[in-house]
Amino acid sequence: MIKRSIVTVLSLVVILWLAGASACAHVRSGSHPGGTNGTGMPRGASAWTSPSTNSSTHGSNSSSNSLPGEVLSRNSSLSGALTNALSKSGISLPSGMTLAQTCASAPFKTLGRCIAALHINHKFPACSLMALSSSNLGQAIKVCNPNVPAKAEARTATKQANADIRDSESESGSSGKS
Repeated sequence: MIKRSIVTVLSLVVILWLAGASACAHVRSGSHPGGTNGTGMPRGASAWTSPSTNSSTHGSNSSSNSLPGEVLSRNSSLSGALTNALSKSGISLPSGMTLAQTCASAPFKTLGRCIAALHINHKFPACSLMALSSSNLGQAIKVCNPNVPAKAEARTATKQANADIRDSESESGSSGKS
């Protein structure tokens, strides 16, 4: 009886250890669906989700752990440049809302994620900004439009967002450094 209990406990410990090692390897590798910037993460995100380790918040010239709406509210030149870049792509903001208000209306953690969601919402109007902010971009696209290659669409939108932010930062003179 004791021998069986010991074997059961040891088996459970090994299983938990393997599961933990697998999860740590996944996080350390920077694996994040829908992200790009060489690490698999959207611009403005860290593999360890610690905003203070990231040197860029896309236009933030104060604290690097600011939410996108706050960053855009403090940096009107970046907000204007991004709004212009979005309008060149045919993307219009919700009626009567600024880009800062739009990004703040849904719980986006990074500016890149908000801009990518706007690109996706433009291409697939059935995908709401709220749905795109609350889950993986690919999963959200799959829910609102199951007949498209969701991961590829998420990757494309993220690349577009990164390009928009990079171009807007250089246009507005924002370096994105704290």
